Amino acid sequence: MLYDNTTIQSIFDFSVRLFKEAAVTKENVLISPISLLYVLALTQYGARGNTLAQMEAVTGADADTLIRVLGNIIPDMGETLRAANAVLLNDDAAINYNHDFLNALKNSMNTGLFKGIFDEKLCIRINDWVNSQTRGQISRIIDHISPTSLMYIFNALTFNAPWETQYSDSDISKHTFTTETGRKQTTTFLFSEEKQYLSDKYSYGFMKPYADKNYAFVALLPNYRVSFNRLISTLTGEQVQSLLNNAQNRSIRTGMPKFALRYELNPVNILNGMGIIDAFSDKADFSGIADSCIPVYINQASQMCTITLDEYGTKCAAVTYTILTSLSGMYVCLDRPFMYMIIDTHTKLPLFMGTIRKIPK
Repeated sequence: MLYDNTTIQSIFDFSVRLFKEAAVTKENVLISPISLLYVLALTQYGARGNTLAQMEAVTGADADTLIRVLGNIIPDMGETLRAANAVLLNDDAAINYNHDFLNALKNSMNTGLFKGIFDEKLCIRINDWVNSQTRGQISRIIDHISPTSLMYIFNALTFNAPWETQYSDSDISKHTFTTETGRKQTTTFLFSEEKQYLSDKYSYGFMKPYADKNYAFVALLPNYRVSFNRLISTLTGEQVQSLLNNAQNRSIRTGMPKFALRYELNPVNILNGMGIIDAFSDKADFSGIADSCIPVYINQASQMCTITLDEYGTKCAAVTYTILTSLSGMYVCLDRPFMYMIIDTHTKLPLFMGTIRKIPK
């Protein structure tokens, strides 16, 4: 499959910038840059003027290009990786939606367009849709729906894959994870031989394939003279892409902890810092949404992600939404804080990115 290398690089840059800002916290982190990018791309269809310029500068491409490239990466309702979008329009809103905007949404891959009354019944239907699209990994995303909101834009991204080589009982044992503060945590570790070693100036790690080899788990430890925070701060899209594209074919012994994590991100402040400012303020220009003088802005954005990694494989899910309202070593054991990614092995783009600073309970 042919990929747009310029857009792929832009998505790398966006993903790593987002991850660096999210990972500033001392807690474990899990985000999906791809899920957020889907929602931003759909939102861009209605943006105009400086609002559109800011969004395209941050996402790296126009909406059509982003949707096309993301659609090439994510198969149409694949079993391992699947994505679905839903755009909900408030039928009660006194607004005439722009036909070009509605057609752009309808023509976007895996996007459903719905009009209805924004009430509690719709809230239940949204959560049912989320539960279905994430195959039960995320059962609820919103607690209520505002009747005054103009539009909700949702993306659900789900990943579920077994390891290429399954772990046997002898590969599973207790081991000690050491946190940044030196606290010791005894937990279950998975040990295996892997064949793709990663190394650069700041980090070393490995790439572990899933069964169909289209996806892989990547884990990186900071080099011993590099702190974990230093590793995160030095990341760039180009550097991560280079590291993944230059994996060394060598046999290494690896160990990693089993873990499960749920994480919720409010990306508004991060996106503001990256340069998308007007869209969240009264300066927003979303005049492409409707033939109307009613001002529209994004008044909320949120993402929830989950991951379960065990001896069988990995399950991940992400749901992202916006609300628009009218106003070095050869033995790599992940027994201290590490960052991880679920990647598409063809483009090396990160579908999910996270950190483990302590073993989640």
